[in-house]
Amino acid sequence: MRRRVVYSLALWCLAWMDILPARADQINGYVLNPSSEGRVGDVEIVFYVQQDEQVSEIMRKKTDSEGRFSFSGPFLTAGTPFALAALYKDVAYFSSMLEVGAQKQVILEVYDPTDQPDALRIVSHNLFINVTENQIETVHLAQFYNGEERAYVGTGQGPERQVSQFSLPLGALDVQSHSGRMIQVDDTTFFDNQPLLPGHSQLSFSFVLDPNQLTDGYWHESVYPTERVNLFIQPSTAQINGGDWVDEGVVDLHGQQYRRLNVTDVQAGQRLLVPLPIDPPTRWILKWAALGGGALAGFGVLLLWGRGPKQTPDRGEGLAPLRQQTLAEIVRLDAEYAERKDDATYCQMRRQLLGRAVDLTRRLEG
Repeated sequence: MRRRVVYSLALWCLAWMDILPARADQINGYVLNPSSEGRVGDVEIVFYVQQDEQVSEIMRKKTDSEGRFSFSGPFLTAGTPFALAALYKDVAYFSSMLEVGAQKQVILEVYDPTDQPDALRIVSHNLFINVTENQIETVHLAQFYNGEERAYVGTGQGPERQVSQFSLPLGALDVQSHSGRMIQVDDTTFFDNQPLLPGHSQLSFSFVLDPNQLTDGYWHESVYPTERVNLFIQPSTAQINGGDWVDEGVVDLHGQQYRRLNVTDVQAGQRLLVPLPIDPPTRWILKWAALGGGALAGFGVLLLWGRGPKQTPDRGEGLAPLRQQTLAEIVRLDAEYAERKDDATYCQMRRQLLGRAVDLTRRLEG
């Protein structure tokens, strides 16, 4: 038994090193620089295999003098998902996900790098916003155009390379890049690490927002010159009036109804406001809480008041102090549950306080 195991391992190693003929499919290809129209030798190629939804590196080889490479071995069975990456001048250029036996040859394209973003612009930036009672879901699809004959690679090295920059609104949660690795610098800035090749490239990312943290709406900031920003918002009954947006009406996308708006010729650094369809009285009271929070924090006695139900005076002169007290209780409650915003008790108490504040405000305003 032991002898058979050793024999099998020896055959595996010999096939791996190409000493024995391959008993399975081969992966052949070459590396090409489209700008010079020449093949590139001495480039390291990384072989990845996908199994059980996990991608693992299997081995590496360098191209020969004519830019050719070949992988073979018993691990290459027909239909196995795989991907390749060419490491050229410290930048990784990936193939799409392929299958063993589905193609005769794989061509990996590489480019000379540049760290100057002057030739970059966004042709279209599609922004999808879905407003629900508990959260605001946002998805961004940005189509870049690189007018250079070189790949824009940004700054940094390896997986931590910072390439395409994006701005985030304050309070963005669960930020995810769907096109490469996300390098988050701070609460409002992150980078995608994929090089932008000459011509068109598409990047995407998503995050969620807490509607209770937004008082004016959602601010979108363009880092690059943008030909067109398309906004798709749900519910489709939302009305975005005024500002820079042009309303194109309701559209159907894959069975979903969206209100579509657009802005053209957006400059780098320009900010666009999207007034979201949050309940107006609630949003107005949230703004009161935000504006009054700093001043109320200075009055320690207000923060010590109990959170039990209060009797609302019938006379108008007693409503203003009671509203101040209610807003103070909201501020204190938010501070107490700052790390437990999903707590059921917190959510219920906050809803009650907000309802009381809304009622008091309406009564004060007659």
